[in-house]
Amino acid sequence: MSSRVQAMVGTAITAFIVFWLGVRFVFGPVIADDQPGDPLLAPWLALAIVAIIYVFLLDWAATATGNAVKAALVIALSQIVLVDIYYPLIGRRGWAAAGASIAVIFVGWFIVGTVYGKLSGGGGTGSGGA
Repeated sequence: MSSRVQAMVGTAITAFIVFWLGVRFVFGPVIADDQPGDPLLAPWLALAIVAIIYVFLLDWAATATGNAVKAALVIALSQIVLVDIYYPLIGRRGWAAAGASIAVIFVGWFIVGTVYGKLSGGGGTGSGGA
């Protein structure tokens, strides 16, 4: 077995154990008793705040990868795996909603990454900066 495959298998097993234990013994008990309260903000304002946080995340990832679109797509794929693959598999989201969400997330992050790349001087693919 190649070292890359060995690393991937070992890491997948580790991820499963760590996240299973975390969900089972930390997140699960908390969510079981969690009751959402009244909204703190209007949806548009909450989305504006989240967009600002997303931009900081994208800036960091684009700087680390040297490619704004690639960084944006890594963020998109991470969201998709959690909410559009995992949730339907465990029955918390339907597949039609997952498909629509995948489209919005993928296209949205591609556009955001492209705009960031162009505005930062990278022509859509670079992270900008010197």
